[in-house]
Amino acid sequence: MKKRWVIPLLIVGLCFGACRQPPSEVQQRRLRLVYQHRLVSIDPHAQNDGVTGAVLSAVFEGLVRVLPGARVEPVLAETWTTPRSDLWRFLIRKKVFFHSGRELTPEDVVFSVNRARSPSAKGLSNYLEGIEGVRIAGDGWVEISTRGPFPLLASRLAMVAIVPRDYNPEKPVGTGPFRWVSMDPEGTILLGRWRKYRGLASQFDEIVILFSKDDEGTWELIRGGKVDVVGKTGIDFLMRHPLGEFPGTWRAVRNPASATTILGLNLKKTPLDDSRVRLAIDLSIDREDLVRRSMPPGSGKAAPALVPEEVFGASPVHSGVHSDLQRAIKLMGEAGVRKGTELRLSHSGVSKPILDYIRGRMEALGFRVVLEDRPFDVFYRELGQGNLEAFIFGWNFDLGDASDFLETMVHSRRPGGVLGQLNGSGFSDALVDGWIESAAHEVSQEKRLRDLRSVLATLKTERPYLPLFYSVRQALFRSPFLMKRRAGSWLKPTEIMIEASDE
Repeated sequence: MKKRWVIPLLIVGLCFGACRQPPSEVQQRRLRLVYQHRLVSIDPHAQNDGVTGAVLSAVFEGLVRVLPGARVEPVLAETWTTPRSDLWRFLIRKKVFFHSGRELTPEDVVFSVNRARSPSAKGLSNYLEGIEGVRIAGDGWVEISTRGPFPLLASRLAMVAIVPRDYNPEKPVGTGPFRWVSMDPEGTILLGRWRKYRGLASQFDEIVILFSKDDEGTWELIRGGKVDVVGKTGIDFLMRHPLGEFPGTWRAVRNPASATTILGLNLKKTPLDDSRVRLAIDLSIDREDLVRRSMPPGSGKAAPALVPEEVFGASPVHSGVHSDLQRAIKLMGEAGVRKGTELRLSHSGVSKPILDYIRGRMEALGFRVVLEDRPFDVFYRELGQGNLEAFIFGWNFDLGDASDFLETMVHSRRPGGVLGQLNGSGFSDALVDGWIESAAHEVSQEKRLRDLRSVLATLKTERPYLPLFYSVRQALFRSPFLMKRRAGSWLKPTEIMIEASDE
């Protein structure tokens, strides 16, 4: 019998005004939220991981934040001006307090930005390379000078958590709505509401952050009544565990984030160094068929290009190729690849149906595929070192611009450099590097768009990265919990609320 895949939709409304007292099961005002892997670091400047950033966003704030549509709004900065194309001035808010009780000052901002852009801050320094200097400009202003125009500075600063100037990375202290209380040996984190927070008070007095190693670990937490919200589900999770089997009332919420799942190919490894082999792999994959066979309806969309169309830099002419398995097999023969040649395909927690499909396509070409499921931190460490052969990963375009992907994954990787930190493909092209660097400093949006599209056109020809599908994120909510506004790629603790009771 053909299996039916049903993923329910939810229209989420905001709770305006005073919400009534929630049911007794949440009267303690505790939220229990589970994510897929533990924090990469508790130092906000030493990571650029989606889960880690989502959790720490409840503790730390930046000068600004990026909204859907790549709009930037002030947070710890009250306002900002750009007297010159290479000079930015930010007015720092007053009456903002760290969790230590001390008031935020411009000195803390200068310290934080300099700390985040230092070479030792491997998570963010590449995004801030265009900064030349940071200084106090008097009367509550902080001035940031750049090496030439840096139009992306505001959105990049959204990634920089503002910390005290005497910050101890082993004791997270920020200005966010929740303060760090503890983390046990299992990684479970307890956050407490910061009662001096200047904004609206949270409905929750405390948040418990849990982590599961896999989908079955998440299911055990749900079945045991130990969790209220699941930050993200695997594609096949609800196929194995329909909502009707959940204890209590649960609902799935789709979050259409701009994210691409990609197959990377290491050009330094034989036979992937042959452009005919990379073309053959590209031709062997039918994206529409991959989505249809491997994913529940509505949970993904075939990706004709690396960059989704709503992201700045995307080009409608840079679409993918049409699948042609017979031509692909012919190309493998022309390249002299022997049948049974081993191909190591690495990933971290990719859904089995997707892996089975990709492996089947590679085996149809004559490869003997060895799947390597690596822990999250190991996978990205090996990726950054260029040790992987073929690999599947996802990229979230949360900043609404293609530059962060191109700077991190495409620019030539150089020892000790900040650009190309995760370029595991081994791709290197001086002309492409020039376009990427130019786009980061170009004021003209038209010229920036040309540079970015030139890079993407080259990538389509060289094929170090092959787009597979655009992801649709899903989170699970136990009643009466719900999402109060559209989330980014990862659901944040502060984006959860308690539904008003009609009783």
